[in-house]
Amino acid sequence: MGLRENMRAALDRMYQPDQLGEEIRYNAAAIDAVVKLGENPAVDSGRHKLAEVGTLRVRASDVPAPAYRDVVLLADDPEPWHMTRILRRTSDGWLLRIERSRRRTP
Repeated sequence: MGLRENMRAALDRMYQPDQLGEEIRYNAAAIDAVVKLGENPAVDSGRHKLAEVGTLRVRASDVPAPAYRDVVLLADDPEPWHMTRILRRTSDGWLLRIERSRRRTP
């Protein structure tokens, strides 16, 4: 196996749930992705968090054309997240910003 094949195999392993990946739903399709969640201090209004943010690394073969407001459902989390920005195109896929609102709706 050459260098290119070794790199592709290592990237494929990264997405597997027993490595860094987890199974999510992206626009209702089940795919493996690498998820990192956090809070954004830029949208923190005093004591009330207005939004939660995170990043999502997905394969281009699973998500060929990510679009603003695509719906993301994470494992064990019933509330939907939305894709808000493409941060980077990588050699095998996309690094995406995801958000969900913490505002209460009447």
